[in-house]
Amino acid sequence: MVLFGDEGAPIQCQPAPKYATNAFLFDPCKGWTPHAPVDGPPPRARSSAAYDRDADALFFYGGRFRAGSSGPYTNYGDLWRYDGGSGTWLQLDNGKGGPTARSNAAIGYRRQTQAVVLFGGNTSASGLQYSPQNDTWLYEIAQAKWVKLATKGQAPVPRLFHSAAVSDDGAFLVVVGGGGADALTGSFYDDTWLLNLDTLQWTKAAGPGPKARIKAGFAPAPATTKLWLFGGHDDGSVGNRNDLWIFDTATGGWQNVLEGDKGAGGDPNQTFKPANAFCDFPPDFMQIDKASPERREAMIFSADAKGDLWMFGGKSDCGVLRDVWRYDTAAKVWLNPDDTSIGWSCERYKKPCQTLCN
Repeated sequence: MVLFGDEGAPIQCQPAPKYATNAFLFDPCKGWTPHAPVDGPPPRARSSAAYDRDADALFFYGGRFRAGSSGPYTNYGDLWRYDGGSGTWLQLDNGKGGPTARSNAAIGYRRQTQAVVLFGGNTSASGLQYSPQNDTWLYEIAQAKWVKLATKGQAPVPRLFHSAAVSDDGAFLVVVGGGGADALTGSFYDDTWLLNLDTLQWTKAAGPGPKARIKAGFAPAPATTKLWLFGGHDDGSVGNRNDLWIFDTATGGWQNVLEGDKGAGGDPNQTFKPANAFCDFPPDFMQIDKASPERREAMIFSADAKGDLWMFGGKSDCGVLRDVWRYDTAAKVWLNPDDTSIGWSCERYKKPCQTLCN
């Protein structure tokens, strides 16, 4: 299911936000169908979502909205639940008595205790500066209330644009990457943190992992202690990524499954040529890995009950995407049930290419 967000292609990477008010359902056998949820949340962008595979339900938190192209945003702090069976919404919390309203937070769902866990996010209403947070909250569905967790040990530094999810065994909230108050122009984080949801102790994972990045896809692998990560935007010369990783909470280690596009020397962290200008890329900026999805950030990313990964849309070097991908974890291959008319690089469509973008 795809709900709300900003729609339309950026021009020279500068968005002209148009908040979508509709929703769509994708069936691999039938394609897309419009869906009109009843009495759901108002339109917004930069919200957070987590999936309950036991009940086929979606939890939806926060985000921001403004009517025009300038001025302050309205931040939301509400929590909603979408029931996949009935197609109806239920507002669980109106944003009072819980976390400060915010955008770009990250939430996970703990199946074992039926609770939503939230970490960090941006409480600023300005589009020109960020106010990152590092608080942790738990929404207990049975109790119908938020509880601010008194965690132990050193916590991750305040951040937004990070990725987080609860491992399927319910043992840990895992937080990866993100940026701080200077995330518009500054460096990003390459750290991985685990919060033990029983002891509330924070632990920083040791060892190498994905390059520092923001807005990556992150999802727990069902019936395992592992979590999948895809893409995002790094703070180096490459920018948008299409590498695939897996993190195991049992070992505290990362494994690189697919490197994706590569640059000079076959290095996925390098380019062949630098960008010509802001958001203007030469056709040989990277060597395109056609077996992987387009490099992107801010996509919808989830795992199904079989353990396969599903991904929709996001933002690439070439615009806003509307494609659907499935990673078959048994065959270890990406499949493309639905492509896109914009946002893919030229090489995916035709040759020769004058620029990177189609």
